[in-house]
Amino acid sequence: MVRLLPAADRVAKPWKNGGGTTSDLLFFPPDAGMEDFGWRLSIADVAAAGPFSAFADVDRSLSVLEGDLELAVAGDAPVRLTPEAGAFSFAGDAPAHGRPVGGAVRDLNLMVRRGAWRGRVDRVTDFPAAIAAGDAAALVVLATGETTVDAGGAAYAMAPLDALLVERPEAILIAAVAAVHIIRIWPG
Repeated sequence: MVRLLPAADRVAKPWKNGGGTTSDLLFFPPDAGMEDFGWRLSIADVAAAGPFSAFADVDRSLSVLEGDLELAVAGDAPVRLTPEAGAFSFAGDAPAHGRPVGGAVRDLNLMVRRGAWRGRVDRVTDFPAAIAAGDAAALVVLATGETTVDAGGAAYAMAPLDALLVERPEAILIAAVAAVHIIRIWPG
């Protein structure tokens, strides 16, 4: 099954710690809350420096879609995250502090329940891009630009921040140059 998840349908809500806003692209199970999800994919807007929300027994992968973010986790030296950088993974229960550099930041955040789910975020840089079918569900998230994605025998026009869920193993073809991230989630 393939399902388009338009950005226009999302509603922003406060972060768990109240320090910013987030909008869910998708989470599992569908009736889960912030404390009992198996996995969650969201986009957050970070306007000011501050702590990240803590999530017990959760592993996170963070990708910057817009802006430039310094992220310090568990007292380690900060890492610089930009749209060109790959995803940065860290324990969701570790203290983390983010600081936008030069303006607001928008990020893509995958969270998976440790021991129950696994996931990865890959940035696509070569186009046209053919993504092989796999055993895991895949989500295509368009950061900027517009493109057409072929999956499951149909073509889907995507606008900025739209997502496409490909639930069963299907080949995915991304036609045009755009800022695209592929998220795969599997039991683990």
